[in-house]
Amino acid sequence: MKPPTARPEVFTGLCGRVVDLFDPHTEADPADVASRFLVAFWNAAGRGPTIRIGATPHQLIHAVRDRMERTTAKDETVVADEGVNDKRLLVLESELRGALKAFQWEGNILSNVIRDAWEGKTIVRTIAKSTPTRATDAHSSIIGHSTQEDLAAYLATWKRRTAWVTGF
Repeated sequence: MKPPTARPEVFTGLCGRVVDLFDPHTEADPADVASRFLVAFWNAAGRGPTIRIGATPHQLIHAVRDRMERTTAKDETVVADEGVNDKRLLVLESELRGALKAFQWEGNILSNVIRDAWEGKTIVRTIAKSTPTRATDAHSSIIGHSTQEDLAAYLATWKRRTAWVTGF
């Protein structure tokens, strides 16, 4: 399978200069370097700028969690977790297939959390009883590494397993 090619416009401006800077020092495809730079830049820019796909603006929880308070037995409010102020998160998944496999585990909500964040929901949360976590206005980005063969094999397996549900 031949990798997709990037349009020439990708290699102009700041992105093009970054690709030119890294090119002599890496075996990575220039389109890969450009895509990583763009994801990292978008993450650093934060939640303000968005891209619209259809009518939805697109933008994990613990690393961007909100402050949590609890009430004591004496009816006092105390801080259980200070949370974080910087709501930007860049996830570098060095083995994307492992994360994709986790989607299949019973009770795993990773797929739902990523979808909620992608769809631009202002509040993303876990639903664990003992330690529920919530992130408001977080901005998360993911860079996933995989070989084409490994990803294609995983997706083919996933498609066979879910055909009865999704109608593929």
